[in-house]
Amino acid sequence: MLDRSFACPVYFIEQSDDVLNVYNTLQSKSGVLSPSNIYTINVKFPRTKSPHPLPEIRTIESVLEGHKEGVSPSSLPTILLTASYDSFSLVPSLASAQTDGAASTVALLEILRMFRRLYDDQKTAGRYVARALFPPATTFSSCSAAARTWTSKASASG
Repeated sequence: MLDRSFACPVYFIEQSDDVLNVYNTLQSKSGVLSPSNIYTINVKFPRTKSPHPLPEIRTIESVLEGHKEGVSPSSLPTILLTASYDSFSLVPSLASAQTDGAASTVALLEILRMFRRLYDDQKTAGRYVARALFPPATTFSSCSAAARTWTSKASASG
């Protein structure tokens, strides 16, 4: 379901007695619905809890510019490395960073540290631009989706 695109919002909630009451009410009314009122069902839902505010989470990007004599760094090929850094998700059990214990983030930071040493000197700098993306799990269902989104936006902007 996370890999599909939907034209309408999809919400996930934890199962509780209140949610089951709403579900049972809808099920009992489903037999008497007609096409004219199918989208206008009103169900009272108790407001016992205030909604949790979503934390502000951003995609973090790091760039190591390569070097090739006579070529602008913006013209060099790009290597894209990604790792999700948070464990917050609309569906907490599906947050990818929650299951790996931040190992992917730590590994990518270590790779960047090693690349940084190489890229500090023009003699050892790669002929590629190394970009690291740390997309939040909240925004993308997987790092590959983040890479596809970033690549399409980068290609569109020139």
